[in-house]
Amino acid sequence: MEDEFYNLVVKGNDLKTYVRRFQELAVLCPNMVPNTKKLMEVFIGGFPQSIEGNVTASKPQTLEESIMITQRLMEQQNRRQETIRTYAATLTENKRSLHCQVSDLQQGGSSDQGLQKLRTSISKPSLHHSTISQYEISVRFGDYNNP
Repeated sequence: MEDEFYNLVVKGNDLKTYVRRFQELAVLCPNMVPNTKKLMEVFIGGFPQSIEGNVTASKPQTLEESIMITQRLMEQQNRRQETIRTYAATLTENKRSLHCQVSDLQQGGSSDQGLQKLRTSISKPSLHHSTISQYEISVRFGDYNNP
């Protein structure tokens, strides 16, 4: 049981299971850690390296404080990872779409439509950075009812 206590680690993002088991072991073996400082060291030592250093630098005074800090850091890390996955998926989809358009043009399939789509996607001005008039926008994008 002592080995489990000192070698316990967070698996994936399952902080709740880690905290529950750590507290169980701490109650079952109260003499394994001589003081609160050592208890905190063992507890924080079970975190992933990306979290461990930040929790240690925060210098939590209690186990509850270190749990709260860890939860916040893990949530931030999960959000960052999700953002990166979404960004990568978007890039991949955009690359695939452009590749399909170029392939259509090279194979001669619907060349007029494919060429027009490709020209439109490449030449559309960014309206955020442009000072073109509403009339020019209407003409460029085919809204002739709104000169």
